[in-house]
Amino acid sequence: MINKLVKIKRGSIDILLFGKKNQGKTLIQTMFGYLLFKKGYEIFTNYNVNFPHTRIKTLQDLKNITELPYYKKKVFLGDDFERWINARLTRKNIDINSITLDFGKSNCTTIVNCKRLLNIDIIYRMGVSYFIDVKLIKKFEPINNLEKRMINNYLNYYMIQLDIYDYYGDLVKTYIINNIQNYVNLFETIEKVKTYS
Repeated sequence: MINKLVKIKRGSIDILLFGKKNQGKTLIQTMFGYLLFKKGYEIFTNYNVNFPHTRIKTLQDLKNITELPYYKKKVFLGDDFERWINARLTRKNIDINSITLDFGKSNCTTIVNCKRLLNIDIIYRMGVSYFIDVKLIKKFEPINNLEKRMINNYLNYYMIQLDIYDYYGDLVKTYIINNIQNYVNLFETIEKVKTYS
């Protein structure tokens, strides 16, 4: 499915998901990571996922990804990434920007999310291949109590719309994901995502 949305053929790409709170950014990011994991990618995250991964907690952990062999396919999933590379914290961003620029040289795809694009440092944004606007929309509203009881999971009547933009801001495609309930148990964000130390 991820290959339908964005082309990952050789090397790496950078994907930045954005949208309002509780729209499904982390869900989509985790779904992408899971699908890539099934294709043989090694997964690195700054939050807990329920499939094999390496947890990134510090700047050194992030840097270690770039030192892995090029032939290994790698993905970094960064939740609430504005906490790591905030547009207002320019001195602290220098290290992360240099590391994430090295991700491309080390065959590491990045999939990160934030609430507002302008919260992310401009130097990082300039290297992003695809920007994806994530919106949670309702398929239908349950009409009565019987219908509400028949729907055992509220996610069954939601879907997520992805508007995919390229580097130049042109809309590449819009994609609707209906079966989001299949991916909800892949992650947990109860533990706060911490900034690097």
